[in-house]
Amino acid sequence: MSKKNIIKHTLSMGFATYVSQSVGTVTSIAMRAYLGPTAMGTWTMLQVVLGYCGYASFGTTRAMTRDYSILRGKGENEKAEKIRDLTMTFSMLMSFIPAVIILVCTLWQWHHLEASLRIGFLFLTVFLFLQRFYDIVISLLSSDQLFGILSDVTILNAVGMLAVVLFLVRPFGIYGMFLGVALITGGSLAYIYKKKFYEFKFYWNNRELWNQLRLGLPLISITFLSTFFQSLDKLIIAKYLGLKEVGFYSIAMMIATLVYAIPMAFVHVIFRHTLVKYGKHEDPASIRSHLLKPVMLLSFLVPFICGISIYAAPPLVIWFLPKFVSGLLPMKIFLMGTFFFLIARIASQVLTTLDRYWIRFPILALASLLNVGLNFLFIHLGWGLLGVAWGTTLSYIAYGYLTFGVTERIFTNWRSVGFHLGKITLLLSVLFGGVFVIDRLSWMGSGVANFFSKTALLIVFFAPFIWRMEKQERILAEVWAAIRKRSAPPLAEDDVLSEGEG
Repeated sequence: MSKKNIIKHTLSMGFATYVSQSVGTVTSIAMRAYLGPTAMGTWTMLQVVLGYCGYASFGTTRAMTRDYSILRGKGENEKAEKIRDLTMTFSMLMSFIPAVIILVCTLWQWHHLEASLRIGFLFLTVFLFLQRFYDIVISLLSSDQLFGILSDVTILNAVGMLAVVLFLVRPFGIYGMFLGVALITGGSLAYIYKKKFYEFKFYWNNRELWNQLRLGLPLISITFLSTFFQSLDKLIIAKYLGLKEVGFYSIAMMIATLVYAIPMAFVHVIFRHTLVKYGKHEDPASIRSHLLKPVMLLSFLVPFICGISIYAAPPLVIWFLPKFVSGLLPMKIFLMGTFFFLIARIASQVLTTLDRYWIRFPILALASLLNVGLNFLFIHLGWGLLGVAWGTTLSYIAYGYLTFGVTERIFTNWRSVGFHLGKITLLLSVLFGGVFVIDRLSWMGSGVANFFSKTALLIVFFAPFIWRMEKQERILAEVWAAIRKRSAPPLAEDDVLSEGEG
């Protein structure tokens, strides 16, 4: 693993992500304040539907992400470009399927739908084409390791969304959201093309398409199961508790997005490097370090970020979103599951690289059944949103452990797998235990004083664990060195990674 390049790319994406999330926090608060719980629930459900529309490409975008990067790693650029053009052609044609389905269903149920849902579904029939094109371009930027452009787009999206909320959502409600999202997506594409022009051509090759589908169909099936698994909590809340409760629960989603920021940037960068490295060596042993080391790093990082978020959320919600206070306790429970979802993502990317993605089928199926069963049980017991948060978190734990365990088994024996799982469990129990013990302290003031005092205590608590990790891996030293090299003029040629490298 090229630690230097990974850290550079992670810093670039991480900085952009946290800038965007800082702006996004203000945006999320303002959005919920202007829309209210019911309209926020409607917008959340429309996003779920839009997510499912992406499956019309039958996984060819997923297949392209893998094969394009590996071919670039081998130096077979012409073949990579043909796969790129084929994917765009097929995906745009197949997007007519969900557009027609949504249109027919909306017209059929017209009189039974609320006005905002009617307009929202009609909006999706057009917007999904723009979204599909945007997703493919973003995937190409990632595969080409153009993280500088991706960082710019991330920040521009965040600033643009804040402007949309202030100038369109505030006066026009959810209808302003529809218009604003379309403008931001179009504007982001215009900026990308100013920096990096992808010239797509209509290309069709039955044999190559079949090869892509043979990889894409299993991947999209897994992705469908994964998306279904992630959306189960919101679907169950909407069905049995109501859209207003979905709005309350969106507080957990808002804070979880902040928690995911740096870890997901790291996971995203790791995957691109994993694909390129495997393309160069085609040896599973060459990417073994791309599994365990990131997981151990996140074992320290995620609980720390969760702790800060748990302490910061109550004053923010009480001051700016008092109508959403009911979502605070479910949010604290839900955040514990973020680590397990992240380690499942890392393990899943290794499985995809090694063509062993099929292993995820039974794991996702089992985790989904567990999610449904626990959520139904806890709702039946009268636990409401808190029960859904617990059911979802427990299913995330099962998903993370199983996916990581079977992936590491590829490289080692079950005894070693058990040792690492036990080590992770013990570490997380101690760290999350400390987070919640500190959260229970009531003598540390209120509001801002409460947040800063608890955060200071959290830093003291985590210090010996971070020191031990740094002694072993020297991650912070590498990060500091990368920051100094980026800020010290002039940079040596060897210290600059060209955006097209890989």
